[in-house]
Amino acid sequence: GTEASLLMLYHLAADQSEETQAMLDNLVIILDPMLNPDGRDRFVNWVNGYRSSVPNTDIQDLEHNQPWPRGRTNHYLHDLNRDWLLAQHPESEARLELFHSWRPQLLIDAHEMGRNATYFFQPGIPERNNPNTPNRTFDITWDIAQFHATFLDKVGALYFTKESFDDFYYGKGSTYPDINGAIGILFEQASSRAMTTESDFGELTFSKTIQQQFATSMSTITSAYNLRIDLLSHQKEFYQSKDSFVKSEPVKAYIINILDHPTRVNIFLKTMRYHRIKVHELNQTVLIDGHTFNRDNALILPLHQPQARLIKSIMETSTEFQASIFYDVSTWTFPLAFGIDVKEITRNPSRWIGDEISSLPEIQTAIPTQANYAYIMEWDRFNAPNALYQILDAGLTPLVATKPISIEINSGELKSFNRGSIIIPVHPRDDENKLSSNDIYELVNQLSVQLNVNIYPLNTGLSANGPSLGSPHVNPLSKPTVCLLAGPGTSSNSVGEIWFLLNTKINMPVSLVNVEDISYKDLSRYTTMIMPHGWYTSLDSVALNKIKFWVKKGGTLIAIEGGVNTLLKNDFISEEIIESPKDTVQVAYDQLDKRQGAQEIGGAIFKTSVDTSHPLAFGLNPELSVFRKTGLFLKPSKNQTANVVQYTENPLISGYISEGNLKLLAGSSAVIGRKMGNGHVVLLADDPYFRSFWYGTSLLLMNGIFFGSIY
Repeated sequence: GTEASLLMLYHLAADQSEETQAMLDNLVIILDPMLNPDGRDRFVNWVNGYRSSVPNTDIQDLEHNQPWPRGRTNHYLHDLNRDWLLAQHPESEARLELFHSWRPQLLIDAHEMGRNATYFFQPGIPERNNPNTPNRTFDITWDIAQFHATFLDKVGALYFTKESFDDFYYGKGSTYPDINGAIGILFEQASSRAMTTESDFGELTFSKTIQQQFATSMSTITSAYNLRIDLLSHQKEFYQSKDSFVKSEPVKAYIINILDHPTRVNIFLKTMRYHRIKVHELNQTVLIDGHTFNRDNALILPLHQPQARLIKSIMETSTEFQASIFYDVSTWTFPLAFGIDVKEITRNPSRWIGDEISSLPEIQTAIPTQANYAYIMEWDRFNAPNALYQILDAGLTPLVATKPISIEINSGELKSFNRGSIIIPVHPRDDENKLSSNDIYELVNQLSVQLNVNIYPLNTGLSANGPSLGSPHVNPLSKPTVCLLAGPGTSSNSVGEIWFLLNTKINMPVSLVNVEDISYKDLSRYTTMIMPHGWYTSLDSVALNKIKFWVKKGGTLIAIEGGVNTLLKNDFISEEIIESPKDTVQVAYDQLDKRQGAQEIGGAIFKTSVDTSHPLAFGLNPELSVFRKTGLFLKPSKNQTANVVQYTENPLISGYISEGNLKLLAGSSAVIGRKMGNGHVVLLADDPYFRSFWYGTSLLLMNGIFFGSIY
């Protein structure tokens, strides 16, 4: 797409024909030539480094085989064409600002696919359209498709439409416009993967791929010119119809609790701003389900505003679908992902709506006085792991309470603290520590203010209830050094999520170690090893035995999704996978793909129960919503205390899952924590930080890193 955009830019500037001049006089054309500069740089440097002076179509040649992580992702290995809705990366933030500043009527999203394909343009598979998108969107998309067909016919290109791809998930460049009053069009061009390659259709050259992307770029402009009245009226009707849309919806607004997780609420508000969604203060008290909400503890998100359809799509839960196969995820409920408490309102909320708010007012979290004995930090705030790492990095030895404590804080108030609360002594026992009590106060006060965490001064270590601060139930913590397995055989997306979380949210360094080299790496450098999702084809018995020896010596191994599967398939630890029964039902040949596809869990949200007394669950609530995009089912551990998080018997909250898979999932384990020698193994069946916006479950990974050695 990048080369085609440059060619189109040249053509529009150079062509003096009446047709082109008429289009330029009547259209505003904006080019965003590169969705992902980091990934493109990786790809271009690889291809140019291995291309030959004589063209080579051999698919086994290095030129055609860019190594891990390839070119799809940005610097932190995220697919930016899934981030339009989630908006967790600076590239997406800037792109959304551009999009909403101009409010285009038509947007094309030009991509590549495998060399043995042809050319795809939308519409996608009709039965997999998102029901929140107006039908008129798909009608106009089909009208535009006629222009694409005409232009591709002229260059003799093979193409297809209404197959393979869908218009369901709004986080892609081709679908986000659909929920914003515009038309999004996906182009998928068979890729030459370099200058030229072999394919089932003969030789495929780079120039041919550019030609076809250029053809559909020009067909798009031509369609926009010829259908501009339709496009403009569609956008107008999209927003004017909000009144009837809101009237037809049972939910009229959402109340957002801001007290429990203010940092996550602020991140949510920031994301709403990117989408031009308005959130307001409450101007009077609201009673919902026995809970009282007012301007001091809640906000209100009304549905009646221009982005009504988008609001519904990000706030709703749904378990009924026309289709059973999804190109991407089947649900993305933001409150569940952010782990924030939201209540639905079915009444007209207009009398409760106060001033619009873009962020929570700054809460005064400065510590009022120095402590004589210690400081204590609550663990349930999102930035608490960041604060803990900074305390450890300063050379201090904080402690973690493994039982609830009630203790008098400096104000004289008796306050209760949950498991996972962090104690920072004012007079460390470590003689090598050179920080004075003033230094420690300045450090914790700065962290309290900057990170919005709750830290309280204590003048005594004697608790009123629960263990006192020198108890065996108050464990010292050490600074973690983390090794993240990466490279061939690991999922670059999974690696990127963890890398991004630790670097940008926790401010913690992490060493990315090539899994192919693990046999001769010095693992004693690390306290913690993370096995992200992956296939681990290069991880042989020698490497696994080395990792096991390291764990038994005191290391903490955290495995995620495919990492768990690799460990259990290789008998690394005595836990079991629930195997899916073999499907022996006879089906028609043309229905096999559909039946098999329906067994995939493409992305759904489920309810789990949490053992909050376990260190791996500190800071969590007894119920936790988790995102699942895997067919890995863990049998509950026979070890009585190892099942930290388990799926409930009726776990489905939102999204699609087959009946058979739902039965396998019910009651299975989501998180297992086991001892192994002097070390520990943490098994996470699901991705705890999916696409870097599942804030609600990210603490599972943080607990594994900080508390993985104390159970």
